[in-house]
Amino acid sequence: MDKKKTTDGTYTFEEYENLLRESEVKYEFYDGHVRSMAGGTPNHSKIISRINAALHGSLFENGCEIFSSDLAVRIEEFNCYVYPDVSVVCEEPEYFNKNYLKNPGIIIEVLSKSTEGHDRGEKFAYYKSLPSVKEYVTVNTDKPLVFVNSKSPDNSWNVVVYFGLKGKMHLPNFDLEIPMSTLYERINFPA
Repeated sequence: MDKKKTTDGTYTFEEYENLLRESEVKYEFYDGHVRSMAGGTPNHSKIISRINAALHGSLFENGCEIFSSDLAVRIEEFNCYVYPDVSVVCEEPEYFNKNYLKNPGIIIEVLSKSTEGHDRGEKFAYYKSLPSVKEYVTVNTDKPLVFVNSKSPDNSWNVVVYFGLKGKMHLPNFDLEIPMSTLYERINFPA
């Protein structure tokens, strides 16, 4: 399928949905422009598994839903549809077109060298536009380094950086702590 259907090289939302149905590759949609998703590494996959297990043991048991990167998040203000590595909803999930989550409370991105700048910059700006997002977490794969961005009651954002395997990453808006050693259990860091 020719990926660019319109004369200016952008996609309509319907063309984007057709592209997703006809492709084995996942694409994100940015106001008419599509970007293919990078493949993951073993560390990337293992860290996501550790995060899901840690969240399941606390948030899921308290009624929250935890979603993998198979579910896109709709960011209406910027006309974007993106696939975070992990998203969590602790209220009734809301969907657009039955397939796109509208109200995540926690977004977690496990970084790769090719996505780190985008995930910490532009994508974070998009996520912040969602009123429901209270925590945005980026997790490094080549060293034990986590950035937790938390929304304050006045809607400002605070960042806390966790480095090393000692201590616990804290998500204050959900009263959740995850040991750094749990996130990075059996992860082989590059030399």
